[in-house]
Amino acid sequence: MTARRFVMHCFRKSWLPAVALAVALTGSFASAADGDRESLAAGPLAVRSTGANTTLFTSLDPKAIGIDFFHKWSRRSGQLRNNTTGCGVAMADYDGDGLVDVFLPRSTDGGRLYRNLGAFRFQDVTVEAGILTTGDLWTTGATFVDIDNDGDLDLYVCGFDCPNALYINDGAGRFTEDAAGYGLAYSGSSAMAAFEDYDRDGDLDLFLLTNHIPPDREVEYRVKYDRRGVPHVPDRYRQYHDTIRFPDGGYGIVESGQFDRLYRNDGEQGFTDVSEQAGIDGNHKGLGVVWWDYDNDRWPDIYVANDFYGPDRLYRNNHDGTFTDTAANVLPHTPWFSMGCDSGDLNNDGLFDLIGTDMSSDTHQRAKTTMGDIQDDGWFLESPTPRQYMRNAVFLNAGCDRMLEVAYLTGMVSTNWTWSVRMVDLDQDGNVDVHFTNGMSRDWGNSDLKMSAMKMGPMNSDAYNDFWDRQDTLKEKNLAFQNLGGLRFRRVESEWGLDQVGVGFGAAFGDLDNDGDLDLVVNNFNEMVTVCRNDGQEGGALRIKFEGQASNRSGIGAVVRLKCGEVEMARRLSLARGFMSSSDPTIHFGLGTAKLVDELSVEWPSGHTQTFASVQPNQLLTIQEPSGVPNRPEKPAAHPTMFVKSTAVPGLLHLESEFDDFESQPLLPTRLSRLGPCLACGDISGNGLDDLFLGGCRGIAGSVLLNKKQGEWAAEGGLFPVWSDPEGAREGLNALIFDADGDNDNDLYIVSGGVESEAEAASYVDALYLNDGSGGFTPAPEGTLPDLRDSNAAIAAADFDQDGDLDLFVGGRCVPGSHPTTPNSRLLRNEGGRFTDATASAAPQLLKSGLVTCGLWTDVNGDGWIDLLVTHEWGPIKVHINEKGQLRDATAESGLANLKGWWNAVAGRDLDGDRDIDYVVTNLGANTEYQPTPERPACLFYGDFNGDGSMLAVEGVHANGGKLVPTRSKPVLERAVPFIEAAYPTFSEYAEASLTEMLGEDEMAKAIKVEANTSRSVLLRNDGRGRFVIEDLPTPAQVAPSTGVVLSDFNGDGYADCYLAQNSFAPRREIGRWDGGLSLLLMGDRAGTLTSAPPAASGLVAPVDAKAVVATDFSGDNWPDLVVAVNSGEGLAFENQPPKDVRLASVRLKGPPGNSTGVGSMVTVRRSDGWTQTAEISAGGGYLSQQPAVLYFGLGKTGRIEGIEVRWPDGALTQHRPSKDTLQYELSR
Repeated sequence: MTARRFVMHCFRKSWLPAVALAVALTGSFASAADGDRESLAAGPLAVRSTGANTTLFTSLDPKAIGIDFFHKWSRRSGQLRNNTTGCGVAMADYDGDGLVDVFLPRSTDGGRLYRNLGAFRFQDVTVEAGILTTGDLWTTGATFVDIDNDGDLDLYVCGFDCPNALYINDGAGRFTEDAAGYGLAYSGSSAMAAFEDYDRDGDLDLFLLTNHIPPDREVEYRVKYDRRGVPHVPDRYRQYHDTIRFPDGGYGIVESGQFDRLYRNDGEQGFTDVSEQAGIDGNHKGLGVVWWDYDNDRWPDIYVANDFYGPDRLYRNNHDGTFTDTAANVLPHTPWFSMGCDSGDLNNDGLFDLIGTDMSSDTHQRAKTTMGDIQDDGWFLESPTPRQYMRNAVFLNAGCDRMLEVAYLTGMVSTNWTWSVRMVDLDQDGNVDVHFTNGMSRDWGNSDLKMSAMKMGPMNSDAYNDFWDRQDTLKEKNLAFQNLGGLRFRRVESEWGLDQVGVGFGAAFGDLDNDGDLDLVVNNFNEMVTVCRNDGQEGGALRIKFEGQASNRSGIGAVVRLKCGEVEMARRLSLARGFMSSSDPTIHFGLGTAKLVDELSVEWPSGHTQTFASVQPNQLLTIQEPSGVPNRPEKPAAHPTMFVKSTAVPGLLHLESEFDDFESQPLLPTRLSRLGPCLACGDISGNGLDDLFLGGCRGIAGSVLLNKKQGEWAAEGGLFPVWSDPEGAREGLNALIFDADGDNDNDLYIVSGGVESEAEAASYVDALYLNDGSGGFTPAPEGTLPDLRDSNAAIAAADFDQDGDLDLFVGGRCVPGSHPTTPNSRLLRNEGGRFTDATASAAPQLLKSGLVTCGLWTDVNGDGWIDLLVTHEWGPIKVHINEKGQLRDATAESGLANLKGWWNAVAGRDLDGDRDIDYVVTNLGANTEYQPTPERPACLFYGDFNGDGSMLAVEGVHANGGKLVPTRSKPVLERAVPFIEAAYPTFSEYAEASLTEMLGEDEMAKAIKVEANTSRSVLLRNDGRGRFVIEDLPTPAQVAPSTGVVLSDFNGDGYADCYLAQNSFAPRREIGRWDGGLSLLLMGDRAGTLTSAPPAASGLVAPVDAKAVVATDFSGDNWPDLVVAVNSGEGLAFENQPPKDVRLASVRLKGPPGNSTGVGSMVTVRRSDGWTQTAEISAGGGYLSQQPAVLYFGLGKTGRIEGIEVRWPDGALTQHRPSKDTLQYELSR
């Protein structure tokens, strides 16, 4: 190691900039351990810059301001597609004059350093400052960093196929290169240097992100095979290529990258490569890295964005110098071709979120031009864990060590060929906005160009490379999204003056004119740099610098939290952000209209904490870390959650059978074979306790879970015989526990569904098992059920004709092999335990209702006759009013006829205390590629488009400009419709054509058409007469498809709450799983407003393919717990942890034989404060669910029941006076 001075905590000069007026302020300590003096120095910000334009930003002439930087490409042609053709930006005040300077790397001369002279004038001081410009230096990423902790900023520069450079600052703005002396002269394909104090010893360590250097031809595929034929790549070649395993067990060889490196700062001994011992092992093509405290334990973790087949890594800091990759357990999915990434707090909840970028196009035309044949790599879309999809990922931190993913919801899912993403407050309103840079050296994704190139010769041949050399660069517009709050974002790049068109790679934001807002520099490929001055005049600001003592000098890793009235914000100081770029080591807050910061707190990396009160806005603050021994950084203590995960209920495992839905219908939107399992809850054994039935799959019967005694459960087999199924083709998709034969015990009806058999096969006949009174079941006699062979899903029971027994609605889900042809739905009348088809006589409109997903018997208009709500996929929510035993379609008068969605389920309860039943209806949510509106619905057509009698289902959406276009790629659609290939020989022609032009206007007109114009889950607020006000559920309820839904009072406050099961893993593989949700608890209030409870507070974390859900007291404490069924996985049980001293009453009904549990009754509880709560006892409803025949009513801490009113299924009313000695009521007539 060369001689050098390594200063740890002796500062050579004041950190306060010369332009600041120092004012000593004091604050109060948050911890008694920080008992020494603390200080905060403040100086005013400069007068805001203004421009002649009306946009927020003004694009400046780089030459005119002295940044005459042009990244001219002059490397050999074979390197054009290298991801390191682009370069980054580094910003910081390296010379201590209070002005932020700029360093720009490039592929020719090592880069240039520009000193800020003030007033947006810069000077190229590269040579004078000692930056190397000799030799063949290809520089990529760069970071200003105080590497020796002496109070001035040094410069670390990454190189491609050359040693990295470390320029040590002498304190006067001159540098000496000494990377080798510090042990950091790595030579390879370095992309980005991320400095952070990961071991909390007070100095900055380094995570070095690497990419790929193409190998010499002779080592390109050097692979060895063991005796079993398994390939192995020798370690010395794994930086070039490696093995990947296919789903069928085979192996392939893929291009890999160099191994990332973690260097520990050992003070005077320099940096030590500790990658292997620390658990850092990725040999992938890295393009982005950011330190991110995702688990909020105040120890920095690492997110690594890797291109191609390389998985993104999320290294959790284990607090002992080691890391564990937790991506598979934390992230639902990641981008496939990951590029830049950045972290920030998108929703001002104090938790840090993250955005990772990909190269997904934001227009239909561009998307269809670049979308090749998914068959080539389709296997990969269903292989890695977590899955990798070609779109951006917006990870929203849920505070429970799991991420939500909300890219579609925020509108930031497809931002074109994106490199840099930066999360910064650009308009000073207190919300973090988002900026993206776009473009590429060539249009490598253009499928037409790729086909032309392959005709020239093999990849990387001279002819192939020459072809690409002749092509134009892919110039794309940079994008900006304004954060409106509440996870709402608006495209504003043109409005804000950030819509530069070019090939933008690295980007950095910094306050270049000291006026408090953030300016922008973008390093472009083969063109001049972009410099944009922020001329905003609105909103106050704070900029904050740090003087660390026990922590690193710059305070890297510090978190600042502030409160302005009701608004809370958090920022974390990181250097490496975006793509190959780094930021000025200051924290920036936009303050909006706030006149005062009520409280500002600092969490130092060392563990010190500080709090300052009444801080004025529009200042540059410098905060000095307290002296003394800090507390060890620890994760804030977890608060008790409303629910805890439980293992009390065994036997919840569901296994799905393998079936290819797309063999018979290649263009299906989603799989129909993965709808289950169901959950039915009721007393099967006759011991007075509610048991569970969990559905099975094709050829495998469901299972009974018996509640032996309060809190003691057992999975029982053999309670009923497997139905006659010689071919193993039946699937029990739904079930209902009810008294079918009027003998006062519960029988079991099992609905046959799915698509695994041909339409109208015997395997679709439903089954009824009769209870012998002791929990043993035998098949009902032949003729008990009509011989109906529909693929059903919905089942619900009620006494619709008021004759004393329970009748059935059975809803048809699909016609196997002919989706979306309308199946048959039925109304079955109970005639002394024998069920007859009453559809034609009592409800003829039900027969062809649509693609039914759920039916709920409920008294919609309060007239004492039970009505029927029916939800549909690709259709409306239908309302059937019961007029003395005749059902009339009243959908139009209810206000729901035009509300068409992918409705999954409906549940009802009085939410607002007006004694009528309101409803929550689940839908696809707003976080998928389907974003329909009434003006631009999503459509599904079913017709003979080939003219040969074969029927096809073809989707269409209204794209840019309103034209109806296909959702599928050219290769996929032309395999199903062969004439497409000849009609549209190029991808660009295909991308420009409408669906009607492709398939023919006549054929489209003859086709069956279904559509959806909303995807949002909703609340239907009842006016008491069966007319509804439609309200979207809160935004968190829209982050994934919601399936199961249950309404109950979970916290005992007397207001109805709502639990939603979320996600669907059924979409076709090009779409990928809809897995952004964790399930959600919505808390009710007196006004009937539902407000989301974060998973960290509710304890309800279900990152699974959740389906049915029931609220049942499985723990025996008279509080509703939750059981969630999971497709092809272990179900989940959550035990309610009731608030202390809060009281909850339960009500059961004892009805006459034939309806002993009072199904269809409405119960109203009047509390001592006059508040009323109303709910119904239902059998069936929700998503493939049946709730137990018990209702829960909260009394709070001091409330008591004044009276209970029951309206029975025949309309009769009874009044009941409560007993003061019980909270568990069983009421009879």
